Amino acid sequence: MIRPIAVLLLGLLASRVQSAQLVDDRAITIHSARDVKARRQALLEYIWGADGFPSRRLPDVVLTNVASPVKHLSHLARVDELRIDMAPGLQGLAYHFIAQRPNSELVVVHHGHACALDDDP
Repeated sequence: MIRPIAVLLLGLLASRVQSAQLVDDRAITIHSARDVKARRQALLEYIWGADGFPSRRLPDVVLTNVASPVKHLSHLARVDELRIDMAPGLQGLAYHFIAQRPNSELVVVHHGHACALDDDP
């Protein structure tokens, strides 16, 4: 839950922050394992800075076997909820969907700032 003062501060910050310009990513190509490694490193540095991915940072709260936030999603063994304290009064929320029959593939869904994961069937 975001406290009213945090909402006020976020509003003030948002009124002063300019959004980043869109980047034309059509020129990014990957043709080899070496390209994959180089692009992965560049992406990690872009997102997390020179120190890279914060490998020692874990969720502050993990709730296992929660109700799926996507009502019509089937073939799940369970869903875990991950909560990450990001700043005072600001908490990130993520879900780990665990398939009944895993296939060694990873799917990452970034839902943005909407209120629900299944607001559109």
